[in-house]
Amino acid sequence: MLLNLQVPTGATINYLIETQEAGSTSVLRAQPVISGTTSVIIELTSNTQFIRIRGVVVNGATAGTFRLRWAQSNAGTQPVVVKAGSFFRFGTF
Repeated sequence: MLLNLQVPTGATINYLIETQEAGSTSVLRAQPVISGTTSVIIELTSNTQFIRIRGVVVNGATAGTFRLRWAQSNAGTQPVVVKAGSFFRFGTF
C-alpha cells in the first residue's frame, strides 16, 4: 500500500504507522516530515489485520490543507479495502 501525507508549507508532522498480521506482533514505523509531501510504502500481506496511523501536525504561520491519500503500491488483482467499522478521528489541541 502506498501512503501519501501532505502538510501545509511550514508545518511539521510526526507520525507512527502500526500494522499487525494474524498471529504476529505489531510492527511500528515512525517518520518525521518537515513540510510538504511524503510518500511511504507499507508492505502488506493477505494476513494483515489492521493498519493504524497516528500523528501530530504542528502548523506554522501558513494555513493550508492536510491530506492523507492511499493506493496500491503496485498493480495487482488485490485492491486496497477499507472494511466496515473503519474510521478516521481528527482533533485540535
